[in-house]
Amino acid sequence: MADFIEGHDGTHLDYGFEKVSARGFDEVENLEADVMKQEVAEPIGTQEESSAEPTVGVKSEPTIDVKSEPVAIKCALYGPAPPTDSNEHETSSSAGGVCLKNLNPKVRDLVLWRDLYQSLLVSTSLLLLFISVSVFSVITVLSYLLLATLTVSFCFHFYWQAVCTVKKSNAEMPLKKYMNQPVTVDAATVHRYADLAATQLSTLAVEARKILFVEDVLCSFKCVLVLWCMTYIGGWFNGTTLLITATVVVFTVPKLYSTYQTEIDHVVGVAHQKCRDVWTMVESRFTSKKQA
Repeated sequence: MADFIEGHDGTHLDYGFEKVSARGFDEVENLEADVMKQEVAEPIGTQEESSAEPTVGVKSEPTIDVKSEPVAIKCALYGPAPPTDSNEHETSSSAGGVCLKNLNPKVRDLVLWRDLYQSLLVSTSLLLLFISVSVFSVITVLSYLLLATLTVSFCFHFYWQAVCTVKKSNAEMPLKKYMNQPVTVDAATVHRYADLAATQLSTLAVEARKILFVEDVLCSFKCVLVLWCMTYIGGWFNGTTLLITATVVVFTVPKLYSTYQTEIDHVVGVAHQKCRDVWTMVESRFTSKKQA
C-alpha cells in the first residue's frame, strides 16, 4: 500500500503523523463508504475475480483496505496515540494494583522508589530507629535523639554568631524563618479525626462482642485460629523485630510487585482460588451442622 492517498484535487493524506486537510478527511470517508457498499453489493468470489482482472486504459486510484488498516487511518486523522506510562501496572484491576493506586501519592512515590535519595533516607532512618529501640529502651533512644538535635542547633547557632562577629554584619539567622512560622492545631481536623476514631471504636466493640459471646461460631473460630498463631509469632519474634520486618517489606514488596505484576498476579490468583475452594468446603460443613 502507498504511504499516502492522493485525491482528485491533489490533497494528500500522509500515513505519518502529518496534519490532514479537510478535503482529505472527506475523501477518506468516501473511500470507506465505497468499500462498505462494494462488500455488501458483491459476493466474496465476485470481489476476488474482479480484483484479479486488470483494467486496460483506466488508471486505477489507490484505495484503503479499511479492515486491514484501521490503525493507519486513525493515526492519519487523529494523530499518534498518547505515550503509555512505564508504571501502568499500578492502575490495573488486581488487588495489589488497586492498593497501590489508593495510596497517598507521596507515600506511593516513596515505596516505589521514584526518588532514590528520599526513599533511601526514610528507609534507613526507620531501620536505624527500630534497631536502636531493639537494643536500648525507648526512653534512652528518644533522649539521645533530642540531645543530638539540640547539639546540632547549638553548634549552628554559635557558628552563625561567630561568622557575624568576624564579618561585623547583622545578617538574619537562616533558622529565623522557621521560628517565625505559626504552630497551630486545626480544631476542625482534630474533631474530624476524633469522630472517625469514635466510629471505628464503636465498630470494633460490636465485632468484639460478637466474637467473645460466640454470636457467630465461624467468626469466633477464625479468631481462635488467629490468636493461636499469634502465640507462636510472639514466641519467635518481639515487637521491634516485627517493625523492622514490616519496614523492609514496605520498601521492597511494592517495588517488586510493580516490576513483576503479571507473574505475581497469576501465582496469587491460583493460590487464592485454592484457598477459596477449601474455605467454601469448611464453611458449608459448619453451615450444615448449624442448621441440623
